[in-house]
Amino acid sequence: MILEVCVDSVESAVNAKLGDADRIELCGDLVVGGITPSLALYERIREKIDIPIHVLLRPRFGDFLYSEEELEVLIRQAKMFAEAGADNLVIGCLTTDGRLDLEAMKKIIYDISGVETNLIRFPGGSSNTVSKSYCLGIMSTLSKMVRERGYQYFDWNVTSGDAG
Repeated sequence: MILEVCVDSVESAVNAKLGDADRIELCGDLVVGGITPSLALYERIREKIDIPIHVLLRPRFGDFLYSEEELEVLIRQAKMFAEAGADNLVIGCLTTDGRLDLEAMKKIIYDISGVETNLIRFPGGSSNTVSKSYCLGIMSTLSKMVRERGYQYFDWNVTSGDAG
């Protein structure tokens, strides 16, 4: 089992390492569900710990429906953290009907960053309370869709099973 700890400070990252975390997911402002952290925070944490750092790319809090301008920001963030040496980028984009926006993610992942990327944070996160209200059975629907499109591996943080 891999222990990944979400952190948004140097102190939390150091404590995760001391607590035997295998890796961290670095976020900014976890109080709002996490957004892209600053490059300075990433760099300082990289100086302090030697476990993999997965960087969340999320230009704002709220839903995962991104405008063209927000997608451009995500692309720039992906490039910046890939160049800085992030071990992994964590990203997820949805369409207006609640499906994975695989085209947007493909552009960010393959065409721009070249860094292995996990897909996480389906609607509702690990509690699925939003997912249950948003779309019954959303986890089954999303996982079926990625398999049908030929994707082999996705890693998401949802521990409460399917929503509905």
